[in-house]
Amino acid sequence: GQGGGSAWDVLGEGEGSAERRTHIVARIIPVNFDVGFHAMQEFRLEALQVYPRAVKAIIDSKAGLDAKVKTLMANIRATCTSEVFDKVGLAAIELIVAVPNGYKAGKRIVKELYFPQSQATGWLQLGKLQRAFDAAKAAQDPNVLRLVADHARTQGDGKVLAQCQTLLLASNPGS
Repeated sequence: GQGGGSAWDVLGEGEGSAERRTHIVARIIPVNFDVGFHAMQEFRLEALQVYPRAVKAIIDSKAGLDAKVKTLMANIRATCTSEVFDKVGLAAIELIVAVPNGYKAGKRIVKELYFPQSQATGWLQLGKLQRAFDAAKAAQDPNVLRLVADHARTQGDGKVLAQCQTLLLASNPGS
């Protein structure tokens, strides 16, 4: 309506206003993404602050986790860069893996991530070493391969560790 948005005055200005706005917008987004997204834009809130909290709000609601996260991530994907999407996705997976029955939603998010490096990290968060290795191999990034190798060593998975070491040696024959 008219009148300079007085409905939002309840959020106030000053110390703590950004935190309050982030909290409220993160609660709105899972219910009505369009309204929440516009509020996020209006208040100039950071996607990396708001979207993981929206995932947390879905988890806290304890209903329809998989379907609600799927819808939320589709909306997020449509409104931000691939880099931001992957960061939000990894933050979401971190929250979801702690939830019973969260694996399915986490797996869906990993498959939607843009970059192989992000996918490798997501598979590690879900405890899937072989899939993490496959993504690290696709990424062709020695740092990601080392990360997967470290997890394989910690978990005693000699097969994945050997695969990582073979690729690392092939990518750096002088060492």
